[in-house]
Parts: sequence; C-alpha cells; structure tokens
Amino acid sequence: MATEPFWGTWKVAEVTPATGHPEILVLDGVEFTLKENGDVDWKFPENFDRLPLFDCDTFEVLRERDGFTVVVLLRFGAWKGCIVEFLVDNDHGAAQNNFPRSMQLTLEGWCSMTCHSVRKLGDTKFDTNFHFLPALDHGIFHDFTIESRSNRAYNVHKTILNTVRINTDETFLKSSFFGFSDEVTQTFLHFIYSRCLPPNLTRQTAHQVIEFSRNQPNFNWLGKLCENFIKNTTFQNELVLLVRDMHDALNQTLLLYGGKTIDENGKEKSARNRATGRSLITNPAKLCSVIKQTFTNFLVVALKIIQFCDKFVKFKPNLSKKDQISIFLYAKAQLPLFISQIRELCKSLKYATSDMDASMRYDIASYFVPEIEELMSSITNFGLGIQDVHQKVIEATCQTREYNLKNAKTKNRTLKHILITKEILYMKSFDDRLGVILSYLIQEREGFVEQPASEKVRDISRQIEQLVDEIPFTIHKLQTFSNILQEKLDLESFKFCFTVASSLISELLEKYKMQKRSLRHFVGQLISQLQNENIEDCLIQLGLFETPDSKPKATARQNIEKSPLDLTAEFSLPLKSTESNLSAFSYSLLQSLEGCDMEFEIKESEPCFAPGGSTDQEKVKSTSTTIKAHRVIVSSRCPWFRRALTSGMKESIEKKIVLHDCNLTVFQCFLQFLYSGLYKLDLNLEHPQFLADLLLLADRYEVDDLKSCCEEALIMKVDNNSCFALLVLADQFQAGRLRRSCFEYIAQRPALSTEENLDELPENLREEIKNLGTWIREGLLAGTDAGDPKKEEPLRFYFKDRRDTRIDEDASLREIEDLTNNMRLTAQELEEERELERIPLTTDSTRLDSCVVSLREVLGPLVPEEILIQVALSADCNIDRALNHFFNTT
Repeated sequence: MATEPFWGTWKVAEVTPATGHPEILVLDGVEFTLKENGDVDWKFPENFDRLPLFDCDTFEVLRERDGFTVVVLLRFGAWKGCIVEFLVDNDHGAAQNNFPRSMQLTLEGWCSMTCHSVRKLGDTKFDTNFHFLPALDHGIFHDFTIESRSNRAYNVHKTILNTVRINTDETFLKSSFFGFSDEVTQTFLHFIYSRCLPPNLTRQTAHQVIEFSRNQPNFNWLGKLCENFIKNTTFQNELVLLVRDMHDALNQTLLLYGGKTIDENGKEKSARNRATGRSLITNPAKLCSVIKQTFTNFLVVALKIIQFCDKFVKFKPNLSKKDQISIFLYAKAQLPLFISQIRELCKSLKYATSDMDASMRYDIASYFVPEIEELMSSITNFGLGIQDVHQKVIEATCQTREYNLKNAKTKNRTLKHILITKEILYMKSFDDRLGVILSYLIQEREGFVEQPASEKVRDISRQIEQLVDEIPFTIHKLQTFSNILQEKLDLESFKFCFTVASSLISELLEKYKMQKRSLRHFVGQLISQLQNENIEDCLIQLGLFETPDSKPKATARQNIEKSPLDLTAEFSLPLKSTESNLSAFSYSLLQSLEGCDMEFEIKESEPCFAPGGSTDQEKVKSTSTTIKAHRVIVSSRCPWFRRALTSGMKESIEKKIVLHDCNLTVFQCFLQFLYSGLYKLDLNLEHPQFLADLLLLADRYEVDDLKSCCEEALIMKVDNNSCFALLVLADQFQAGRLRRSCFEYIAQRPALSTEENLDELPENLREEIKNLGTWIREGLLAGTDAGDPKKEEPLRFYFKDRRDTRIDEDASLREIEDLTNNMRLTAQELEEERELERIPLTTDSTRLDSCVVSLREVLGPLVPEEILIQVALSADCNIDRALNHFFNTT
C-alpha cells in the first residue's frame, strides 16, 4: 500500500492503556518520523527504559479487506524478528494530498495512541556540506609549507590550522608534521580543511594515520574516523565475499550440468556445454554423485545467507542510514541474479533430459532405489533431531517470558511480553508443521521400504517422468517471479522484508546457539556425511559447531577492487554546516575579525529628494561601508572572489573588492554564509524580499550552495500573494525546484490566474500557465469570472503579509466542479470510445519477440516459428494466455 499519507513527523498526544503497566507513560509526547524511504526515527525521553518499539527502524502500511470494510495496519519492524503491528482505527482531518492530520493507533492488549501530525517531510531544515578544500587544492594566500617524506611541499594556512587548535609556531609545526608519507600528509590536511577523509583512502594508509593520531592529541577524531573506516571496509568485504561465495557455489552446480555461469554483476563467465548434461543421463552413478554435490552447494548457499543476515544485524548499529540503504540496494540487485542462476540450472536439466527415453529412466531408477532409501532415512533422522532442538528453544523462550513476568514490578503485560508470546506462538506453529512433514516422510519411507523392488523402480521412474515434464513450467514461473520482483518490489518493501527476515534469522540463531550441546551430535553427523570444508567452516563461524583444533577462517582476506558495495562513501563527505565545528570556528573568526587581510567596500545608492518634494534626478545619495575579511576563507568559498583576488588586477593588488548596488544587510548575511554556512543562520525566518535579494547575490557571485538554500527557503514562502513574483524570479535565475513549486501552487488554485495577475508575467510563463490544462478554467484565464467582487492588487516583488483564505476555499470548490465536469461523458462520446477500442493496435515487436522466445523455451524446438507467432498475436503477447491457447487448440 502507498505510504505517502503517513509521511512526516507525528506526536503521541494521548495514550489509552489496555494494561496498567507504567511503561505506557513513556509514550506520552513521543515523536516519530515516517520517511519516504521507509525509515522510522524515534524521539523519546532517555530517562525511561527503552521500549521494543523504539528499536524498530522501518515501517510498512498494509491495507486488508475484512468483509465489506478495509483495515489499515501500520507495522514497525523489527525487534528481535518481531513486528509491532498497530491497527489504524481512523485517520481524520485530511488536508491536501491526503495527508492525515491525526490518526489513532491500536495494539490489542497494550494500548491505543492518538497521534497528531507535527510537520510534513518537506518542513525539515535544508543544509549544505561545509569545507575549505579549494583553499588546500589551490594553495593560494598560504603562509606556511609542510613537507612530506618525499620532499613534496603542501601549502597551508595558519588560519585554517587554528581550527584544530594546534600550535601554529613554525618550529612546532616542523617538528610535528614534517616527514610523513604523502598519503598520511594528504589525509590529515584533508581532514583539517574538511573534517572528513579523502575519497581515495586505503586501509594501509588508514592504519598509518591511526598511528599518527596517537601522538597528536588534537587528532583523536581523525583516528576514530580511520578506525570506523577500517571497520566498514572489513564489513563491506565480508558481505561481498559472502555473495561471491554464493554465486560460486551456484556456478559450480551449473558447471556440473553444463549450464552457463555468470558473475555477481550478471556478466557471462562461461557458455553452455549441453554435452556435459547429456552425459549425466547415460551414467546413473555420476548423476547420483552430481545430485549429492548439488545438495551440498545449495546448503552452502543457505548457510551463507544466514551469515549475511547475522553479520548485517550485528553490525547495523555502526552503519549510517545511507550505508544501510546501500546494503539493501546491493542485496536487492542480487536477487534477480540468483533467480537467473536457478533458472539456468532448470534449463540445463531440460536440455540434459530432452533425449531421455523409458529405458534411461529405468536405469536411473534402478540405481537410485538404495540411494533414495538411505536419503529418506537420513532426512527423517535429521528432521527429528532438529525438531527436538526446536522444542527445547521454545521451552527456553517460555521460561524467559515467565521469569521476566515473575520479576516485574507489576503483573500487567508489557510490550516485550506481548511480542515474546507472539514469537512463541509462531515457533509452536512451525513445530506443528514440521511434525506433520516428518510424519508424512516417515509414512512414505515405510511404504516405500515395504514395496517390491520392481514396484520401487516403476514408482521412481514415474516420478522422474513427472519431474521432467514440470521443468518447462518451472522455468516460466521463475521468469515470471523474477519480473514481478523487478517491477513491483520497490526498495521500501524490500527493506522492510529484509530487515524483519534478517532480524528473525539472527534471533533464532542466537537461540539455537544456546542449545549447542544438543545440536552437536546432529551437526557432527551432517559434517561427516557431506565431507565439505565450506559447510564446516560456515557452521563454525555461525557458532553452531566447534572442535578443539578448528578456527573460523578470516572472511575479509583482502581489499576487493571495484566493489559493487560501498560503505565508506560517507567518510569522504564533509559535515553539514550546522554540525561541523569547522563552521563554528569560522563563525567566531568572523565575529572577532582576527587576522583579517582584505576588505569589502559596500556602496549603496539612494535617490535624493529636493526640499519641495520633487525628486532631484541629478543627485544621488551614496553610502559606503567597509567590512574586513580573510582572503583564504572568502576565496575558498566563492569562486568569483577567488578569481578577483588572484587576477593581478586592482582587487588583488589593493586586497579590496568594491561592490556596487548591494544592500549591506544582505551582504552581511552573504558573508556569514561564506564563513559558516547555515550555522546560526535560519533563512526560513527571513522575508521573501530579503531571500530574493540574497539569491540574486548568490547567483551573481557563483555561490551555488547559498542559491540552493535560498531556493528551499523561498519554496516555503509560496502563497497567494507571492507565487507569481517568485515564479518570475525562479524563471530568471533557473531555480528549478522553486519554479515547479510555484506552478504546482498555481495549478491547484485556478482562481489566482486572473488576467490582471497574468499580465504581470513574461510571455513564456503566461503561455505555460495557460497550458496547464483542466486544472485552470477558461473563464479565469480569459478574465470572465467575476465571482469575487474584490480585486487583487498587482503582484510585485514587495510581498504583502496578508493571505486571502477565500480564494483557497473557492479554488477547492472549483477543483471538485472541474473534476466532476471532466468525468461526464455524453452518449456520443461513449460510443466513440467503444469504436476506438475496437480498432486493432499494432503489436510491439519487442513484446512479440519476448513472447515467442518464452514460448520456444517451454514448447521446445519442434514447434514451427509461424505457429508461435500466431499464438503470441492471438494472446496479445501474454505468455500465460498463449500457453493456454496453444494447449487448448492442439
């Protein structure tokens, strides 16, 4: 279900407890933000015990039909594999775009919460990355030089070095920062100027920088960054190697059957060899060995998946939100590749069995009789052992629940108690299903053993024939499933499923580790029967098996070149200006003006008025204000100023830049942004006229970050009185987001588009508004609607503070009226629609080719190409309908 109506920040305004447990009090006043990407951020008091709900970091919305009513569920995941599921009893007070203003969430047996919308996602504060890297790259206006071990010189600035509060005495600098390798020198200088790591940092250099930081107290933060960088790199390599091991295991299986192999990027590694697969059919002993190896490889893949999920859950607290999204994207991208490998395995089996006749099936069945008896016995014994361990896990979980309830201060059920109870019920349900499966296997094994030898062979031969007949349909279903995954499984849904599944796997793994003694016998039997080092190593790494002389192998054996997964990108991103101590230091430097080496002269001009009240056009009142600044900061943050101060012209010689026709207050704000970004600067509080002047200044002097900030702030200022003026501004300065917001605002309020307002616009904007379509009525565009007796004043760039709410109300009514009118069709129009539907459309050649290829894979090479094309066209290139049509007509 679409989650957009729930996006934004919500606050729990009222809590109605179903139990009297004091933990309910923690919910009062809690804020949570439901984000567009499926994330959940919680803001709760730290002086209370942490609820399991606050450990959930993702959500999904489900819409289920219960009779004639629709039930909406808001689900949070996951606490130890458990989903916290709330029933959305009502959502009322919906504003535009179906955004609910309040909703009531109910968890049966715990509480009911009334939540109010605090703000939408668009209300969050905009910010930019803050750094002085251009000053380091260009090396201009430097006052000191640091030399590396290779005698390479690095021009630095003492003003910037002071930001890490180190002694800038040249003797101290030479003794502390000279003689390091180029990589280490570049890393700590990059950190000083940006508070982040360079993008090309390696693990080896990171270790060297850690050693450097241990001897420099002011670089502890740099040392911690490098330590986290190494941890993320190691974890990244572990995940990539696990996925590669999975692909390698499946590729080994494909090679056994002569299938085509691919790598983790989907590229072909080796072509098909159909002769290999066909040779297996004529050699039952070899086929039996290959099937055993296939089972072993698939078990390796399953254990690697468990390792992947367990590592993710345990390392998740160290990952940022962006890093987690990178893992979700990486895992989601691997799903179609794994499915394609399984599909290729089925194709290999299809090619291998294409020439199989009754005698071959009889030979294979005769050889497989004792093997199947042994296999059924081994699976049954292993399943009974797993069931016994699983029952012990259930018993231990029940004891934990009862112990928590016994030691609680009150007998009322907590949320943790409710979730553990659900977990126990799920485990008991799994135990019941496992028992049914094992009973069926035991019954089948006994019946198979009692059969005569000839009957066993016929039974197995018949099963082989059925399996061979099912292969083409299995291939088709796998392709359909892969297409559904790629088309309908979005990132938010996958993230929720993956988070819950990995949390559940990790929690069950921990519970099974507690029963390691009971597992030892069965795991030892499994290892002795399979004789596979990969399986043994996986079980040791998972903690399910251990021997005195065995140690788990190191997973991250090396740095992986061109890794498809990158968990270190954020280490090379400078901090936001509101979070960086670099911007805080620069702000204090601007206030103190210590060490300034340049000046700005601001010249403002105003017309003078003669004593008689007439304007004297000859005389202009001019005021001049001088502001001191630092060349290194100004040139680092503003490319235009850097060119002016290094051009060799008057500005660079006099170290002075004169600005004409610039408002002093606006320039002071501009200069503050150059020094400290948005630190102690809230543009949302400024007047639209001020922001427009600031945006003009940012565009003139090429400060794109400030231009983006002004644009975001102006988007929040769009209203009835400013939308046309801001549209002109956005069009003039190529502010795309602001331009789009103005158009959307005008399109949703057709009453604003009067002829008087449109006359204020340039011709190109006037035409665009007229072409917005059915949202704007023709009468309004022509100026014939005189429903409102009040006349709007022409919209200028001097914005009014008032807002006319009547226009909004009229616009909403007219939107409904327009929508209703557009839905009315005459009988003639309906007939024209039906005539159009009868006209045959030209079939897309791509769809036709794809359908024919799919039919060829299912029906084989004996069906003529003409018949396949005819069947595909008759079924409108739908593969399911085409197959049904073919089998019904032949």
